[in-house]
Amino acid sequence: LLRTLKGHNGPVYGLAFHPNGRILASASGDTTIKIWDVHVGKRLDTRGEPLREQLSVDISADGRLLIAGGADNRLRLWQLVSTEEAKINPLDTVRFAHEEPIQAVRFALEDRIVVSVAADQTVKTWNTRNLTPLATHRQRSQLAPALAVHPVQPRLLIGSLDGMLESIEISTVATENSPTDHASLRVAARNTEEVELIATEEME
Repeated sequence: LLRTLKGHNGPVYGLAFHPNGRILASASGDTTIKIWDVHVGKRLDTRGEPLREQLSVDISADGRLLIAGGADNRLRLWQLVSTEEAKINPLDTVRFAHEEPIQAVRFALEDRIVVSVAADQTVKTWNTRNLTPLATHRQRSQLAPALAVHPVQPRLLIGSLDGMLESIEISTVATENSPTDHASLRVAARNTEEVELIATEEME
């Protein structure tokens, strides 16, 4: 055991490391998001804006943003500034996102989009800049809090309570005049074949 971080007053449901490997974010049943310096065991900030339990958290690949979701059905996006010392990390955007609790959130496609999975059996994608909705993928099975984004390919995997894994391919199309403008991105999600077939294709 290297270190114990104490500060939450409820279960810890989600964790995410900053790219620098030193900063950790935690999502808790006490309705807070906390930021930690794991090297010294110090709490750098506590965000208390959420209304109910927070179930998932993620930090962008560039280390500048933090996203969280939970039982209040909302996504919250913070600017992450307390990476060296204790600071207040300002709340950037709040979005009512799902009809039931958000079980998992992840940044994807070089931080251009946010992916959320919820108990309402939907997977949604959002524009990171302002959390405007991009696409909704409805599932037949009840989703489990399992979401993984492929590190290179525009693809994610989700788990369901019936023991199945499903792969969803995410493709982006930018306008010709502004290829890097987040507002111009359109995201489409489509079902692919079962995970076993995808693994076979990658091996060939």
